[in-house]
Amino acid sequence: LEGYLTVRESLELYAGYYEAPGDIDQVIGLVGLEDKADSRAGKLSGGQQRRLDVGIALVGDPELLFLDEPTTGFDPAARRAAWATIRRLQELGKTVLLTTHYLDEAQALCDRVAIVKDGRILAEGPPATLGSAASHYRVTWTDERGETQTREESDPTGLLHQLTSGALAR
Repeated sequence: LEGYLTVRESLELYAGYYEAPGDIDQVIGLVGLEDKADSRAGKLSGGQQRRLDVGIALVGDPELLFLDEPTTGFDPAARRAAWATIRRLQELGKTVLLTTHYLDEAQALCDRVAIVKDGRILAEGPPATLGSAASHYRVTWTDERGETQTREESDPTGLLHQLTSGALAR
C-alpha cells in the first residue's frame, strides 16, 4: 500500500497515529524531499526512500530518535544530505542516538561516542578524545641481526622513517 502513496500521503497516514503530530510540510523539508512530495513512494530512489523512513519517524515529533546505520550504502552526496538532516534535528533540540561503523561520521555528528564490541562498551567520551587515545599501532620488523622487533606507537611515522632510512642505507 505505501508504495502507491505519495510522500505526502505516506506522512499524513503515519501522522494520523499521533495525538500531536509534526507539521507535514516541515517534515518533508527537514528530510529534503520537497521536490518529491507528490511522487509515489514506490518510485523513489533508495536514498530517497531512506529519507522518507526518517520522515515517518519524525512525523510523530519525537524527542528521542534512534538512527541505526542511517548512511550505509549511500553515495557521497546522499551521505552529506543525511548528515545535514541529522544536524538540523540536533538544532531542533532532538536527541539522536546514532549507530555507525564510520568513525568520520561519528566525529562529524556526535557529541559523545561509545565504542562497543561484543555488547560491551570499550571506550566512551567525546569523539576527539577517543580518536587520538584509541589509535595505537603495532609495528613489527626484522632487524639487521635477523631478530624480530615489535613496538607500539601512537604515531608510527618517525619509527617507519627510521626503519626505511636504515634499510635504504644498508
